[in-house]
Amino acid sequence: MKAKDSIIADIADRSCHRIARTAIRNLQKMKDCLSSGDDSCLKNVWDEICVQEQMEESIFWNAYETTIKKMVTNMIQGLDYNVKAAIWLQTEAGINFEFDNPDSARINYAEDDIACYIISNYIMPRAMDWNNSRIEKYKEMY
Repeated sequence: MKAKDSIIADIADRSCHRIARTAIRNLQKMKDCLSSGDDSCLKNVWDEICVQEQMEESIFWNAYETTIKKMVTNMIQGLDYNVKAAIWLQTEAGINFEFDNPDSARINYAEDDIACYIISNYIMPRAMDWNNSRIEKYKEMY
């Protein structure tokens, strides 16, 4: 890997981790409209996402996906061009673009690609591995 590619990848990775941490914190603050019900041991939307990622998606999964994507997209919109481009270059579309256009002076990134990349590579893997006593208790019950 060339030095510039390593630098770009590092900038992208740091930004993606920051966005993922912020998204998770925001989802942990969301305590209304839990699909598991008011009597559930799950305390917040992040708990529910984790349980569904680790076990089985509920009929409300699309609502969670939409919430996460809107949240991440809003955060992406606040990034400057270079950071967005750096992240996009890590996506499959970005890798293909760079391969096909090695001398391009401008990158026309797609925010949707960036959001999907962050969700699938930084947020959902954390949901799959996340654990706490509430999640354990819920999993034992079902």
